[in-house]
Amino acid sequence: MTDQTPIVEPLPGEWVRVTVDGRAYEIAAACPHRKGRLAHGYVSAHTLRITCPLHRSTFDLVTGRQVSGPCAGPLPVRPAGREAEGDDRTAPAETRGEPQ
Repeated sequence: MTDQTPIVEPLPGEWVRVTVDGRAYEIAAACPHRKGRLAHGYVSAHTLRITCPLHRSTFDLVTGRQVSGPCAGPLPVRPAGREAEGDDRTAPAETRGEPQ
């Protein structure tokens, strides 16, 4: 169990960084279900999951796999620090103008 409160911070573009026990995870800023703002989601430091505040879809911070809630599909994730490199290859398709 962790003794540190998770930190969720918006990043440039459509991403947020979630930091738990000194480890950073970068995820899409919007839930794939109904675009709930994950910057306001609940983070479980114990399970490394984030829950959307809108309809309670829950996602694994490491893999982006949906683990509960309304059917939404996976949450886009990328290696932490990617925004500093200016590399958007792992950005959600909709932010790159590609069909989904």
